[in-house]
Amino acid sequence: MYQRDLKIQKGIKNKVRIQFKNSDQKRIPISEDDVFVFSGASGTRANFDQLNGQFKDAILRMAKDFKEKSGSKITITSAYHSPADQDAIYQNWLAAGGGPNNPTAGGITTPALPQSLGGKGSQHNSGVAIDSSQASLIART
Repeated sequence: MYQRDLKIQKGIKNKVRIQFKNSDQKRIPISEDDVFVFSGASGTRANFDQLNGQFKDAILRMAKDFKEKSGSKITITSAYHSPADQDAIYQNWLAAGGGPNNPTAGGITTPALPQSLGGKGSQHNSGVAIDSSQASLIART
């Protein structure tokens, strides 16, 4: 059985290692790959690694708790977006017929208006958002 106490160690470039102790009180490191499945164009490990440090720490703690309770990893479908990524997402949504009367188009639900078009951009641009197809399940756990 694992203890619920977490020790988070920050290293170079905000690398985070979550550790917990097993029944022998030995520390066992847990990496992002132990609790996440990375999927999608902006749901890659590289995009995840660009998230804001404090936000990333919180997401890792949540993912560890989720895995302990459910035995499942969280699938991340989107993490950090550069401003250029946000422009492309928005343009793809428009090209697929997205707009005020069609908020979901091309598999995209009303993306944030990019800064290049006078918008504020997305929380993803600031590194403080992820998307997961399991959001409702995670919220219930």
